[in-house]
Order: sequence, then C-alpha cells, then structure tokens
Amino acid sequence: MVLGLFLMALLVRTNYGQKPAGQEAPPQPKPSNPSPPASSPNKVVLKVDNEEVTQADFDMAVKNMPAPQKRVMEAQGLRPMGDQFALMILLSQRAVSDHLDTSPEFLQRVAMERRQWLAQAEYQRLLDQTKATPEEVNQYYSAHSNDFIAAEARQIIVRKRPENAKDASQGMLEQEARARMEEIRKEVLAGTDPKKLADQFQAQNVVFIDVSPRKLKRTDLNPDMEKQVFQLKDGALTEVFDVPQALVCFQVLGQRRLELKELGSEVENKVHQEKIQAVIAELKKKANIWMDDAYFAPPPPKPAAPAPNTPSGTPPAKP
Repeated sequence: MVLGLFLMALLVRTNYGQKPAGQEAPPQPKPSNPSPPASSPNKVVLKVDNEEVTQADFDMAVKNMPAPQKRVMEAQGLRPMGDQFALMILLSQRAVSDHLDTSPEFLQRVAMERRQWLAQAEYQRLLDQTKATPEEVNQYYSAHSNDFIAAEARQIIVRKRPENAKDASQGMLEQEARARMEEIRKEVLAGTDPKKLADQFQAQNVVFIDVSPRKLKRTDLNPDMEKQVFQLKDGALTEVFDVPQALVCFQVLGQRRLELKELGSEVENKVHQEKIQAVIAELKKKANIWMDDAYFAPPPPKPAAPAPNTPSGTPPAKP
C-alpha cells in the first residue's frame, strides 16, 4: 500500500492553494459567490488538517490510475482510495514537519523525477508534432516490400502437461503429445481434409488444428519458425517446435505481399518512429554531450567456465 501512496503522489497536484505546514496563511477575503455546487470541480471533497483536495484533484488522480486499480475502485467505490489519499497527505505533512523534504537524498530524487517528467512531456510533444504523411507511408511500403510478405499457413498445436500433473485438460504427457502430433502430420501429408482432420483429433483445450489458414508475418514468429515457414514449398510441413507447454507445427500453403490497407496503421507507425528517431538523433548531434569513458566502460568479460570434469583450481602443468 505504501508503494501505491507514492505512486499516487506523482499523479496529484501538490499545490492545493493551502498554507504549508508550520506557516500562517495570509487572511483571504470571503468570496462573494456562493459555495460551489456539488458537481463543480472546485468542490472540496477531502481535508487533512489545513490541506484541501478538490474534486478536480481527485478526478485527475482517478483518471491517471492504472487500469487494474481502476477496476478495483469501480468495484469498491471511491472511499478506499479517499482513505489512501488522506493517508498520503498525512504522511507527507509529517515528512515536512520532520524536514525530510530538505534532505539531500529527497531533493536529488525530486530533481531526477522532474527531469523524467519533463523528458516525457517533450517526447510527447515531438510525437504530436511529427506526423507521417501519406506520401511517406507509400514510399516506405514500396521500399520495404519484403517486410510485408505474409505466409498463409495452417497451425497445429498439441498442448503438453507436466509429468506430475494429473488434470488431462492441461494437455497430454509429452510422449503421448509427440505421438499424437505425428499422427496428425501423417494425415496432413496424406491430404486429409482439414475439417475432417479437426473433427478426428478433436480434444478440447488440448489439440488445435486450423481449418482455415492463418496469415503470418515474419514478426509473428520466432527466428526458427520464421526461417522454415518462409523457406518451405507450398504444402510442406515444418518440423515440430517444442515450446513451453505445447508442440507446434505449421503447414505452409503459400505466400503473398500484404496490401497497404491490410496493414492498418502499422506502416504509418513505423514511419512515425523513424522520423522521431531522426529528430532525436539530430538533437543529440547538436547537443554538447560528454561521457566519462572510464566510468561508462563496458563490464569486463566473464571468465571462461572450466572444462567438464576439470577442477577450477588445477595448477598448470610443469614444463
């Protein structure tokens, strides 16, 4: 919970328009307008001694909460978060009373966090200002045609379960899974209809066979899978890949270049990122950046592991 408090502290304005602890606030004229209505963002919803939190402050904290915390809040209501918020303010007040806000370590952390927030804000500004034009997107698509070739492939999966697991819904034991995969591969190579194949080997949550081929891009596969899927002839089967908790195999049915409209915003995002990286590279080039090579030197290489069956402390042979 303490970690959550400090995370929340980053999301909320620290200036509530109130006097700091230990100082007297100057007298304020009474407002001529009536109190803010219940729906007003200026309505005070929480007080801890002389500090007030408005509805706008609290709404901002809620808006910036991570999704899992939002779901918890929606289930429990605002009160638990209000309690946590109040505790955060209370502890921060105590920290000021104990002069923790003036310690060198605290000031160093505040300075570092300020740099991080400013860097994030500037990066977001660059993202908003740097756009990919339709012409740039088309040029990138034409120049990187091989990157957008997709394979049409049928995927076959047989789930495995650990030797000590008894629940059959978790998969087959490895030896049984390998035997089942080989049966399926033989039927595929024999030309058995995929729909019939799926019905024949149906095992809920254990065996998965694509009736219709799926579209696979190079980035969808690990290097070993990608190498085989994009090099095999149409109709061929890849080897069986042993991945955590499953055996996987692909039947390659063909390849084709995806049209630009099929890629959605993928190409635009790539162009956008390249432009941002170019802007950042130019900023770094113009800046006067120096680094101490000795301090930032790479770590020394790790000593080679001793040969098997050879004690690490074996003295060198005599000449």
